Amino acid sequence: MEEFCRIEATVQQSQNVTIIATSDTKSDEQSVENSGKFEIDVHPLVNVAIIAINDTKFNEDNVGSSDQIEIKDIQSSQNVKIIATSDAKLNKRIAENSDKVETEDVQLLASVAIIETNDTKSDGENVDSSDEIKTKNIQSPQNVTITATTNVTINAKSNNAENSDKINI
Repeated sequence: MEEFCRIEATVQQSQNVTIIATSDTKSDEQSVENSGKFEIDVHPLVNVAIIAINDTKFNEDNVGSSDQIEIKDIQSSQNVKIIATSDAKLNKRIAENSDKVETEDVQLLASVAIIETNDTKSDGENVDSSDEIKTKNIQSPQNVTITATTNVTINAKSNNAENSDKINI
């Protein structure tokens, strides 16, 4: 019998949340076998975008099946973008203004995990429309690009991606 988990999103007024789920997670907010659990719990005026590929969770450990990704304690008025794929490691749990977390030396079929707040981008300047932030040292077949704009538009590509329609909540 297949195991199913729900994608949960808890947001408050004035929040703009975009969830893009691919591979083991269906974009209609229904999860499939071992896709894990996704939770969003942020303060008002926070823009949050999540792209999840394969089995992911948000901590400093390697992920496994049925793990979860959580975003909590985000400060108000921040834009937070997260990409997490299998075997993802993150350096920080809490994102604050001017924080930037990037993974490096991603191996074949390994992980990509990035947190970008509205005060940061790859060159140290504020994120602006048309600014493009890319993950580092990703080997094929992974190809993930974050495009951060005022409306938090994010694009992701992966050979393993399925049901990757964008959800705007």
